[in-house]
Amino acid sequence: MLAGGPRLPSWRRDVDPLGLLGAVFGGTGWGAAAPGTRRPMWTAIAGPAGVLIAGAAVVAGFGALFPASLTGEVYRPSDVLRGVPGPAAEQLVYTTGVGLMCFAVVALMPLPPCDGWTLLKRFLPGVVSAEPLLAGRRVGSVLLLVLMAVPIGGVPPLHRVLDVVVTPLARLLL
Repeated sequence: MLAGGPRLPSWRRDVDPLGLLGAVFGGTGWGAAAPGTRRPMWTAIAGPAGVLIAGAAVVAGFGALFPASLTGEVYRPSDVLRGVPGPAAEQLVYTTGVGLMCFAVVALMPLPPCDGWTLLKRFLPGVVSAEPLLAGRRVGSVLLLVLMAVPIGGVPPLHRVLDVVVTPLARLLL
């Protein structure tokens, strides 16, 4: 690697072990927190916005490619994250789009290591006092993992959030 040049991805640096567990047990996860940037607020907005737009485009494409499919009308994001039956091509396109939209919503959660935490700190500077506990001791990551993997009333709480936020958006695009 050249000094000052682009860095190649490295699983040791770029994969958060708790985020990986979230992906395995909760259907969606997160990467390692990026090192400090010059404009963390714009980065925190642009990342989830780009992923949400990409997911919306894929879901809209699904609606155009498979207009007779009932997949989008029947399944919620929590179902999609656990796997939905159907023809392979439909599954691939629909789960990709809904998965991307879910990643965007998870990225906006107001807990470290998510971009939502960066935005919360920007607009509510008083929460910075909680950062040593939530980020430094990884309590935020553990809490996020629990919210996405531990069922309460049969469904993990974060899956309920994804159902409420992503379902109407996905159905609007079909």
